Amino acid sequence: MKIDDKKYARNAYHFNLCFVCDSNVRTVHYEPVVTKFSEYLMSMEMESSFLSDGKAAQRLLPILKQVIEDLNTKGTIIFIKLLVWSFFL
Repeated sequence: MKIDDKKYARNAYHFNLCFVCDSNVRTVHYEPVVTKFSEYLMSMEMESSFLSDGKAAQRLLPILKQVIEDLNTKGTIIFIKLLVWSFFL
């Protein structure tokens, strides 16, 4: 993902999101989740520098743990809960 803005070095911020899965597992059903999650991260970065402010690692770890748990137990993720939760970390 790329965000063009003069506030960043080289006038752009780049980030990538992927899920690492076993090579023998069918993963096509995860593609919409990765796309939506990337869109939410882009939106949070544009609104509040969520990724670039130096606190991304500590903010993302609990979110990613919740994503994995929700995918494994429920087969779905509730992004609204994750977004609200992430802004209070």
